[in-house]
Amino acid sequence: MPSNVAWFERLMYLQLAAGIVFGAIEWNVIISKAPDAGAINFMLAVAGAVMAAMALLIWLTARKRQNWARWTLLVLALLGLPPFLRMLGELMRENPLAWALRIAQLGMEIVAFVLIFTGDAREWFKPTPDSIAAGNPGSPIRPQF
Repeated sequence: MPSNVAWFERLMYLQLAAGIVFGAIEWNVIISKAPDAGAINFMLAVAGAVMAAMALLIWLTARKRQNWARWTLLVLALLGLPPFLRMLGELMRENPLAWALRIAQLGMEIVAFVLIFTGDAREWFKPTPDSIAAGNPGSPIRPQF
């Protein structure tokens, strides 16, 4: 695995872990906004599903060389940026520790995306003759049946 891809993977998993720590730090704020226990359970289920989906996309990008997963992660990150930036303003006033954690999380994500689209990562996602012959031009790995 190229070094840019390895660092992308590490940083993306680390920023997911930072998201879990953020949830723990802000837990009281999160539950204060929920109308009842059912809403809390729903929020936890959605957060868990989103984290699992992100982990899957990271794994598909780094380990399975899936170019579509790399682009999907980038598009999701860009779509999530405006609400994320709005939240940062509130956090800076209310909880400086949580704010610093979110800034670190954003920094990790930016560096990870720069790495996965530059340097030795580019070759990682180029289709090979074997993948094209196998009918899977978007992946350099031949399907195993």
